[in-house]
Amino acid sequence: MNLDPLQRVVLAELGLVAYRRAVVGPAAGLPPELLGQLARAAGLSADRLLEHPQLLAQATRMGRDPRARRALWTQLRALRKGA
Repeated sequence: MNLDPLQRVVLAELGLVAYRRAVVGPAAGLPPELLGQLARAAGLSADRLLEHPQLLAQATRMGRDPRARRALWTQLRALRKGA
């Protein structure tokens, strides 16, 4: 379930935590900030980005390989066009 920002604020005011899917697989090694940045670059929510394991696997190699970084941004732009 996706919550809009207002719903998240209301839940926080009530002292509740919004449910979030646990990150497993290729995204497990990514910091949450990077996952959010990649989701914004792709024009998707972080939960929807988790549905693209090949992209997340590419993102884990991004820091070590400039070719992987270029390929990742190409994939992110393609997701943004499709969104």
